Amino acid sequence: MEKRVRQALDAVTLMVLPVGDNAKNMKFNFWEPYEKEIVSLLKNGLQIENNDMEVVCFFRADLAGHNGLLEQGGVSDASGKFCIHCEETSESKRAGNFMFLSENNAQDGLSLRQFAERYTLNPSDIELMNSMVKVSVDLGSVEMIDLSSTGAEQLLGRCVSPENQQKLSKCFEHPDMLMPDNVVLPCLKLCKISRECKHLKDAQFKSLHFIYCSLHLKLRFVNLLLNYVYEVAANKHKVAAVNRILQRFHVNMELKNDRDQQRQLNGKMCKRFMNAFPAIMDLLLPDSDDGKRQEWKVAIDDWNHIIQVLSCQYYDKISATDAKQLPTRIRSFCVKLINLVGDVKRLQSFYFHSMLVGHIGEQFTYLYEEFGIPIGLLSLSPIEKRHEAFGRRAYKKAIPEINSYTSGNCKSELQPGDGEPKDANSARSFYTLMNLLLQTYNPEICVDDESYVDDET
Repeated sequence: MEKRVRQALDAVTLMVLPVGDNAKNMKFNFWEPYEKEIVSLLKNGLQIENNDMEVVCFFRADLAGHNGLLEQGGVSDASGKFCIHCEETSESKRAGNFMFLSENNAQDGLSLRQFAERYTLNPSDIELMNSMVKVSVDLGSVEMIDLSSTGAEQLLGRCVSPENQQKLSKCFEHPDMLMPDNVVLPCLKLCKISRECKHLKDAQFKSLHFIYCSLHLKLRFVNLLLNYVYEVAANKHKVAAVNRILQRFHVNMELKNDRDQQRQLNGKMCKRFMNAFPAIMDLLLPDSDDGKRQEWKVAIDDWNHIIQVLSCQYYDKISATDAKQLPTRIRSFCVKLINLVGDVKRLQSFYFHSMLVGHIGEQFTYLYEEFGIPIGLLSLSPIEKRHEAFGRRAYKKAIPEINSYTSGNCKSELQPGDGEPKDANSARSFYTLMNLLLQTYNPEICVDDESYVDDET
C-alpha cells in the first residue's frame, strides 16, 4: 500500500478545475456530485462478497484546497476563524498571544516536568519562556502573553516578582520535585483539533483526516525565514551582502529594498537557502553574539530533524522514540523560534500556528498510532510530481484542441458538450483531462517513482 501511495502514477484524476479551488467551485464541482456517495461509504462501508469492510477517508490538499473543501479557515471564513482545525480567530492570530500564565495548585501534585508534559513541552521550554516574559515586562511589550482572561494581569505581576522567580529557579534546578503552591509560570498555548467538516457531519467525520502536507509546511517555513532575513538585513543595510551569499549558494532570488516584493522560493531553491542560512546569520548577527548564533544552530538542527520525520514516507524508518518525542519537539522548536525572532508580525504563518498549538504533532501521532501511517506518506509530493511530469504536458498538448473548440472550428467527435456558447473553462478541463489520462497510461512515459519521490522541484 505504501508503495502505491508513493507512486505518482497511481493517482487518479477525477476532474480538472481551471476555475480555482475556492469554496464555491469546490461545492459545485466536488460536494454536490460526490457528497452523498462519500457519506454512504463512510457510514456503511463496502461489502465485497460476504466481507463487510470499513472505509477510511483522508483529504490531501494544500491550504487553499482545504479552505475550499471545508468552507472554513482563512480570510473567507464567515465566522472569522483563521484555522481550519481549531477556533483560533484572525484577530487572535494577529495579536500573537502565544503564551499564557498558569498558577500551580499544590493539590495537583505536579512537578515542573509533569506540568511541561501535560502541555507537550520540556522543562527547558518553560525556563526559556520565563526569560522571555521577564524581558517583555522590562521592555514594556507583552503582546506575546495572553492577558485577556480575568486576573491575567495580576498573574503577570506575580510571575515576575522576586519571590516567584526564586521559586521558579528551584523548579528549574529540580524539575522532578513537586512545585510549590501558588507558583506562577508561563506556558505555550495548546489547542486540540476540534472543528468539523459540515458536509460530512452525518458520517461523524473527524477533521483530523484533513491532512497537513509536509511538503507545503517545509516550503512555507523556509519562506517565513526568507522574509525574516530580508527584514533584518534591510534594517541593518546589508541586503546587498545577503544577496552575495545567496548567489554563492546558487539561490535564484535577489532581495530588493521593496517591501512589496514577492519573496518566495520553491523546491530546490528552499534547500539551497537552508544551506546558505548559517552564513547569512553569521553576517547579520554581531561578532560578539556567539550565543545567539549557537541558539540559531540548535533551532535549525531541531527543524531539520522535525521535517525529516514529518516528510518520511516509510513507517519502518521512523523509530518509536522519534515518533513519541515529535509533538514535544515541534512545540519546543516553536518556543526557540519565538525567542529568536522576537516579533509576532514575523510569525503569522498558518503552518507556524499549526505547529505551535500542537495540531501537526497531534495529527502525526493519530495517523502513526491508529493506522500505522506516517504523515509524510500523505503529503502532496507525488501529486505535485505527477502534475509537473504529466499535468503541464497534457495541458500544452490540449491547447490546439481547446482553441479549435472555443473558436467553433472543432470537427472532432470528442467535445465537452454540444451547447452554446463555447465555454473555455469546460474545454480546458475536458481536453486536459483527456490528454492526462492518455499520457498517464502510456508505457513510454511511465517511469520508476523511486528516482524522484523526494525530489521537490
